[in-house]
Amino acid sequence: MATGGFVTQKWAASQTANVDPFAMSSPMEFRPRSGPPLFGTPTELEYKAQFNEVLNYSANLDDRLKVTAEFWADGPFSTLPPGHWHHICLESIYNKRLDLKQTIQLLFMQAHAVMDSAIACWDAKRFYDSVRPITAIQCLHQNEMADAWRGQYMGVGLMNLSEWQPYQNKFFVTPAFAGYFSGHSTFSASSAQVLRLFFGNDTFLGNYYTIREGASLFEPKILFGSPGYIANVTDVPNQGPRTVGYAPASDIFLSWSTWTEAAQEAGLSRLIGGIHIKADNVDGLAVGTQVGQRVFDKAQILFAGGEQPPAPCTCPKTTCSSEDPTISATTKSIQVSGLLVIMLSIVGFLFL
Repeated sequence: MATGGFVTQKWAASQTANVDPFAMSSPMEFRPRSGPPLFGTPTELEYKAQFNEVLNYSANLDDRLKVTAEFWADGPFSTLPPGHWHHICLESIYNKRLDLKQTIQLLFMQAHAVMDSAIACWDAKRFYDSVRPITAIQCLHQNEMADAWRGQYMGVGLMNLSEWQPYQNKFFVTPAFAGYFSGHSTFSASSAQVLRLFFGNDTFLGNYYTIREGASLFEPKILFGSPGYIANVTDVPNQGPRTVGYAPASDIFLSWSTWTEAAQEAGLSRLIGGIHIKADNVDGLAVGTQVGQRVFDKAQILFAGGEQPPAPCTCPKTTCSSEDPTISATTKSIQVSGLLVIMLSIVGFLFL
C-alpha cells in the first residue's frame, strides 16, 4: 500500500469461475490437464528453467522491453487487460469505418470472448493455485547474488535475489491471484481470434503507438521542483540497461503486423515484467484461442436467427430437464448485458 505498510492480499475476483459462460459448456471445458510445472515433481527442472527465464529477462531489461511490459500491463486505474483489447477493437472499428450492425456484432463477440476467457482462466487459477515469480525466484535463489533489475531508475546490476522484484509499479507488484494461466494471454488470444475471424485475415487493424522519451509509466522523467525528483537520477536519460536514469532514453515506436503478433507480445510482456512464466503464457494463449473460436461460432448462430441447442442436463431428472426455462432466461440476460457493454463502449469512444 502507498503508506509504506503491508497488507495480505485477498484473492481478486475469486467468484469468476462460478459465472455461467456464454459459449462454453462449462468453466472447466478448456482446463489444461497437465497444469504448470511444479517444484518437487518430475517437472521440477522445467519449473526452475521457466522461473530462471524470467530472471534472465530481468537481467537484460532495456528500454524496449520496459516499454513493452508497461504498454500491456494495464494495472489499477487503467482499462485493465480485457479493456485494452476492447479499446483495440474500437480502434479497428473506427479505422475500417464499420457500419452500426458490424460494430454491434464485433463488440458483442469480443466482449463475450474476454468474459468467457476470464471464466476459463479463473477456473484454472483456482484449480492449480500456482506460484508467481516474485515468490519462486526469491525462494529458489535465497541470498544468491546475480544480475537483475534493481528497482526504479537504478537499472540492472548485481543484487541479492532474496529482494528480487518484478518490473512493475512499486505499489502494485503482483496481482492478487494465482499465476497459471495468464489472464493477459487468454484475453489477448480470445480477442485476437474473434478479430481474425471477423475481418477474415490476420492483419492488425488497430492503432500504433509512440512512447516518447521519458514517458515511462514506472520510470518517468521527473524534473527539479516536481514530486519524486532526484538529482542526476530522475532528470537524466539512462545510457543502457546497466545505468541509472529515466526511461525510455529516446522515443520508441510500437507496432504489430498481425493480430497474432499483438496477442503473443501481450502474453510475453508478462514474462518480461516478471509476473508470469512460460507455461502461464503458452497455455493461456492456447485456451484463449479456443474460447474465441467457440464464442465466434455461437455468435454466428445467433446473428443468423438460430438458437444454440440446449445444454445437456447435468442435474437429477426430478429437478430439471433439457427444456428448463431458466436456460433461455439466462441466455436473454447475457445478451442484454452484452448489448449494454456495446452501447457504453460506443458512447465512451465518441468522447475519447
